[in-house]
Amino acid sequence: MKSIKKKINHILKFLFNRQYRKHNPFFKISRVYLNKITPFLSFFLTPITYFVYLKLKKNKIKFIVNTISQSTGHVLMELDWFFRYTKIHKEDDFKYGIVWPKSEVSIGARDIYKHKFNFFIVNNFIFRIVSLVLIRYPDITIDFSLSHLNYISQLDKKKKFSFYYNKFFLKKKLHKEKADVINNYIKYYKAIQSTKNYFPMSFFSNFDDKLKNFIGKEINNYAIIHIKNVKMNATLKETDPNTYIKTIKYLQQKGFKVIFAGREKMPKLFDNLNILNYSEWKYASFEFDLQLLKNSKFILAGASGFGYFADIMNIPSVYSNFWQIGIQNPGQKTILIPTLLKKKETSNFISFQQQSDLFYNFGWVLDNLKDYEPRNASEDEVYDATIEALSFKNENSPMNEEQINFNNINKKCPSCYALSRLSKYFAKKHINLF
Repeated sequence: MKSIKKKINHILKFLFNRQYRKHNPFFKISRVYLNKITPFLSFFLTPITYFVYLKLKKNKIKFIVNTISQSTGHVLMELDWFFRYTKIHKEDDFKYGIVWPKSEVSIGARDIYKHKFNFFIVNNFIFRIVSLVLIRYPDITIDFSLSHLNYISQLDKKKKFSFYYNKFFLKKKLHKEKADVINNYIKYYKAIQSTKNYFPMSFFSNFDDKLKNFIGKEINNYAIIHIKNVKMNATLKETDPNTYIKTIKYLQQKGFKVIFAGREKMPKLFDNLNILNYSEWKYASFEFDLQLLKNSKFILAGASGFGYFADIMNIPSVYSNFWQIGIQNPGQKTILIPTLLKKKETSNFISFQQQSDLFYNFGWVLDNLKDYEPRNASEDEVYDATIEALSFKNENSPMNEEQINFNNINKKCPSCYALSRLSKYFAKKHINLF
């Protein structure tokens, strides 16, 4: 029933909402097409796909693949990783390009970063055609994905035919192994360490006039706040807007204009706090998101891809209410406040180590939540973390013992290589969880 309602909603929006139609195709690319139809067609079109492959290989063209191109977080991090990779591997003479399906995020990314690629195409039809080639010949692809998505399967030549004829093998290769995803995060975080003062995602011109007029005279001194009101992935419990009030008033006392961003509806609690509501602005888009966030002085974010804007732009930030200890944000100016998990059976919070083990053993989604009660950041924890983030004098501020221990809580996890840190106030308050 939900699926039918979603499709009807899509059709109505496409027909009557101009902005929606601009960013979304009528016929979206389904997983069935990518996972079942593409391999089938590719096999029977072998003479054509092989000819195209040889041409691409001869011209040293490589495609960036497996990005969830409609996801803010994945696009931000994976493009950032690619730019850092090309800086590290300057001797690389390949011509890199992107072909993505149409979405608000992919269109915005193309419009801002296309000059950094040999080609950057956003077109569903071309994406379908190109996939027929790439799925057969992964040696002309490069994968910077930080998800389990694996529609371009990395198979060696001996296994190609089993890919088409063995259904079990096909299903098995649709998603990367968890260890491979974690290893990709580690590679990305190491790339950040190797290019510590390089922020390639911020290399673009500043404000569009529409956005400039929307923000107004405080254009050079504003802070961004964001909440998460849907339980999914890193978020086990929706953000309580009450926990932001003290911080909002503090930011305003410091002279910041406060802007509510993201795509969540602004809580009614914020209506009388003199907050600019960007999230429901009719021109809000991924391209304007990048411009807005790049020029902000501080970002307070809930656990979602939105929180990674601060990391890639090198902006002081607080990233709150995430349960996945072990895969925290990488940014050197990011202060962390994780969601704690209380064991219902004992009414005690589990330790940071135990929570990290849950992530490592169960993955990104915690299915056995019935055993735990999530506890999000309190008002004072958000407030103190904000003060700490705004107090950074430089990127190399030393971590204290608890912050170092938190990052190294699980040697198998990417957090060992992250430059972000646990809130000092939060660490002291919950010292018993180490």
